Amino acid sequence: MKNDSLEKDLKSFLSLYLKFERINIPRNKYLILRGDIDVCDTQGNYLKTFEVDIFINRKSYPYTIPLVKETSEFIDRNDDWHVNNEGLCCLDIDHKLLKLSQRGIHVSEFYQDVIYPFFCNTVFKQLYNDYANGEYPHEFNGVRSFYKLELKLEEPKLIIDILRSINTNKTPGRNQLCICGKTKYKKCSDHFKSIQFLKSLPRERILKDLKSFEEEFLGYRNKTNKSVGTL
Repeated sequence: MKNDSLEKDLKSFLSLYLKFERINIPRNKYLILRGDIDVCDTQGNYLKTFEVDIFINRKSYPYTIPLVKETSEFIDRNDDWHVNNEGLCCLDIDHKLLKLSQRGIHVSEFYQDVIYPFFCNTVFKQLYNDYANGEYPHEFNGVRSFYKLELKLEEPKLIIDILRSINTNKTPGRNQLCICGKTKYKKCSDHFKSIQFLKSLPRERILKDLKSFEEEFLGYRNKTNKSVGTL
């Protein structure tokens, strides 16, 4: 079945980015946008060209996260460069991408806002040994940093309480006390927006984070106070 939204967006993308072409794979759920990404500095000086494949799920577009594979192999394949052994790029932390996908990810906007900045940031690191806008640590440490920096959530016990309440559909009503216990939920400047954001994520993501925080926190308690199972 033809996806009219996808066809319209592909036509717009290919008219903007002439170094890309559409690759159709018979009987495959993905189509590929194959092309070159030219990175320039703020003065318009050319720096480097990356060859990439952008994989788009035909059926679930635009409510899906495109996959990006760097095929020129100018980027080291390891966690420090956010590219795996197959060349697939970790463009941003999952939570942000999942949120975008629920609103709908349109390929031209995603290219401008996420894909191109990723490769610009990569060139910056290649030149100056650091990312221009910083980076999240790997694996759970990255999730932990996201909760702290983006969601303003730092205390493990509170994070676990919030994730458990979301998982069981028991978050407070607007006029009830916030999970932190300090003020009404709707007036809690520290947690209202953070909890709303987390509630918008898929249940699988919430369960994964909950398990990670529980394991990390309970493991810490086990090593120090020998009181596994208590919060």
